[in-house]
Amino acid sequence: MLKITELHKQRDTNSIFIVDFSPPKSVNTNFLKDAKELNADYISVAYNPSKSIKIFSMIVAQQIKEKTNKKVVFSLATRDMNKLSTQSILKGAQLLGLNNLIVFKGDNFNEKDLSIQVDDYTPTTLIKDIKKMNQEKDLKNDKISTDTDFCIGAAVNTSSISNNEIKLTKNKIDAGAHYLISQPSDKPDNFLRFHSKYIKKYKKKINIPIFHGILMVNQNSLHYDNISKSLTQDYTQKDSDGIEKTVSIIETFLKNGINSFYLIPPIYKKGERDYKLANSVIAKIKNN
Repeated sequence: MLKITELHKQRDTNSIFIVDFSPPKSVNTNFLKDAKELNADYISVAYNPSKSIKIFSMIVAQQIKEKTNKKVVFSLATRDMNKLSTQSILKGAQLLGLNNLIVFKGDNFNEKDLSIQVDDYTPTTLIKDIKKMNQEKDLKNDKISTDTDFCIGAAVNTSSISNNEIKLTKNKIDAGAHYLISQPSDKPDNFLRFHSKYIKKYKKKINIPIFHGILMVNQNSLHYDNISKSLTQDYTQKDSDGIEKTVSIIETFLKNGINSFYLIPPIYKKGERDYKLANSVIAKIKNN
């Protein structure tokens, strides 16, 4: 499958959209209809969003790739698995032809979750070990008969300019991340400040693609953080579905030379998603 970094290089100044996609709770295949109709450059299958029990991201991604011929990404949370199981899963992903993935930690568990947090890997150490797998070495430094070929994504928060966040981003790049996925933001100024501080500290630019998180919210969607709450305050009755506001935010990024996005469709009660609205936003941007 075409790597995200390869498509990013081919597109140059044209917009690229990775779209967040929730795996289903049940084993029916209704999700394939949503995936087939989603006009994304890549469909990124989330890993147990909101700590809910869903079908494993890798399996859903494989089904979407096989049944709809769409380009996919799957996610892995270091919170939940030890090193042995993680590397076994990665070998399985390679067997299925899935080479684009995103590594992140995942929200911490609390007493209500009835689960034990593993954290055998940090995202940075997992990225480092996936890079080793790409170089024919497993976690025990034993030679792998066939090397893997993963394109590794890492989550970062470019709205924070703390020294810790800047250093963590550098560590993930040095560990072997091929591209970055930023936390949602509605202002390109946040990233520009982040990048400016990164350059000042390390005397060089971030040299891998960054896909900027764009969160779609509207009058009916869940508001689970400060960004979504602040965005909702700006919506008018005319823009109750949130399309105009989202397009406006993306156009602001485009004016600042930023054209790679991680689009998060609205999330409703019971985890339902509105991929049609995401399609409308993508169409408006690409047809302008």
